[in-house]
Amino acid sequence: MINFSKNHGFVMLEALLATGLVIIFLGGLGTLFTLNINGSARVHQFEQAQAVAESGLQALRTLAFDDLTVKDPAHLVFSSPNWTIVDGSETIGDFTRTVSISEVQRDGDCNVVASGGTVDPDSKMVSSEVTWSDLAGREHTTTLSGLMTRWNDPQGDCFMPAAANNLIFHIETTLWYGGKQLRELYLENGGSDPFTISHMTFTWDNSANIQQIFMDSNKLWSSSGPGTPSGLQPSGTRLDITDATINPGEIFDMNKTQFDSAMSATTLTLTIEFTDGSIFVSDPFIPSYSGSGTGTLTCFTSSDLNFYIPFKTSTSGDYPTMGTTPDSVTVRTSSPTSSGYLNIGASFSGISSDILDPIIYLTFSDLDLHTITFTSGTRKATGAEAFILKDGAGLTLASLGTSHPDTGSFTWSQALSTDLFSSSPVSFTLRFSTLIQLIKGTYYTLSNSAEAVTGIQICGTVP
Repeated sequence: MINFSKNHGFVMLEALLATGLVIIFLGGLGTLFTLNINGSARVHQFEQAQAVAESGLQALRTLAFDDLTVKDPAHLVFSSPNWTIVDGSETIGDFTRTVSISEVQRDGDCNVVASGGTVDPDSKMVSSEVTWSDLAGREHTTTLSGLMTRWNDPQGDCFMPAAANNLIFHIETTLWYGGKQLRELYLENGGSDPFTISHMTFTWDNSANIQQIFMDSNKLWSSSGPGTPSGLQPSGTRLDITDATINPGEIFDMNKTQFDSAMSATTLTLTIEFTDGSIFVSDPFIPSYSGSGTGTLTCFTSSDLNFYIPFKTSTSGDYPTMGTTPDSVTVRTSSPTSSGYLNIGASFSGISSDILDPIIYLTFSDLDLHTITFTSGTRKATGAEAFILKDGAGLTLASLGTSHPDTGSFTWSQALSTDLFSSSPVSFTLRFSTLIQLIKGTYYTLSNSAEAVTGIQICGTVP
């Protein structure tokens, strides 16, 4: 028999101990929870303070250098459309912000130094400081600073004359050739030292995209390279071009800046950045749409082609080594599919690199861009053809598969990039392929028939 009265004290003690441990555990959780909330709040406050400080620094950067009067402390006041600086601080929510402008000292090598140098009349240090109190009443401060310089009109010895000051921008004879190419824009180096252009930014007032930029015979930027970003670009895109150096007294012709749609009566500006950090921004200008800028629609022709598209790998390859004689294949249950291809070269000579809106035209005879079903008794097979147009480097320009609506004999056209015509002759590869599949039965034998591509030509507007 168990004696309950003797164990009663021990049970009460165990219950008290358990209750105490629970209280201690819950108290620890509460402390951790409170610490977590406080930590999150501090992080959020710091992020807000950084944003307030950053907005102050960016506002300071909008000021003209001549308006940067030494002040500390001060705060910003916005009076449309400009910021001004007045004495004192400002309160923004839970934060207090001050800004300061101070002189900059440089040593004999024009390096910025904290002391012992000479005050640079062309440099100012601008700072934005934010203070605040956290939930525990502790004070915090964050400061962002930046250097502002008068590079475009230096008064001291540390800034050589900027390249942007030596650029002479000639827009007197600019015109739209063919409606899409900006011509006769000239850049002249009027200084005594070479300068190098590293970036260009065109802006215009319609939805067209820029395709490429030439200076004399050098391609500085194109949607397919060189330069970045790649692809067609809208107004205002900063283009990292192939660096272009202009020596003293040289005049370079920006003889072809290509857009993808009509630009008649369009207003342009051009921002040019140099490797010395200086920037030139042109006044808005409107090129003429008269004179020789219209061009003539001209077509260039290549020879007609007659061939057979191979049905199997062993007879596939490049024309005319392959594809000049009929081919056949037997598909079986052990190998129910067979495919073949034929590469045919097409070349065009004498096409000007100034061609506008080039389009290639091809007329196909008996190209079956749909699935054809063949039957013989209870046996059944299918066949389909496809076409790919490649440039001289082997890159695919366009393709036609079974989703293409035209079959049999039809004329097909494809717009081409003007980048393809930077040299002559211009070469393309016409790639034809077939796919044969056994659908029913133990085997099926198929033979191909002669096909043709005629009317091969490239048409576009040329001088």
